[in-house]
Amino acid sequence: MVERDVQKNLNGLYKLADARTTLKRLVDRGADPKAIVKYLIAIHENRRKRPKDIGAIPGLPLDKIRKLPELCRQLARKIQAIDQHLYSVFVQVSHRPLLDGLRQRAFDISKRLEVRAGKKGKPIAPDTEWKVRLVGYVRSTTKKPRFQDICQLIRAFFSMNGGMAKCSPSSLKMLWSDHPEYRETLSPPYSFR
Repeated sequence: MVERDVQKNLNGLYKLADARTTLKRLVDRGADPKAIVKYLIAIHENRRKRPKDIGAIPGLPLDKIRKLPELCRQLARKIQAIDQHLYSVFVQVSHRPLLDGLRQRAFDISKRLEVRAGKKGKPIAPDTEWKVRLVGYVRSTTKKPRFQDICQLIRAFFSMNGGMAKCSPSSLKMLWSDHPEYRETLSPPYSFR
């Protein structure tokens, strides 16, 4: 299902002359067109979501949220210690995704708390993260950020999917410089479950 959506959107972009040229230029420099489309889908899906403040989680006070990263790290350490002491290598390997997930969650919560402190609690638009990650992906694969090309693809993708995207190279460059917290984990877009 996910691959079909990616392929359908990729085919749609290849039908648009400007998008086709831009995609070809990025692919020639090392980018994977399917990875780019996954980032574009993530940006598109997150455009209408309201920015959420981590401090506004119902039933969970901010002081308890601040303790979560360390709690996740402690759990990961304890599980790993138990695995190393009691179980075979096979069990340790099967718990690896759990340990990685706990560590990643601790990292994500810590970063969101840092951003909240730096921005005085002002929530960030959800598609910002994916725009910055797309720039990071393009930058890591093509060795340049290519803001103009990315904006062109975002606008083409939105027009193809019935919408308008406000994207300029200068605004994308500003997002890149203002949000280094999203550059550190340049994982591919989430798996569309």
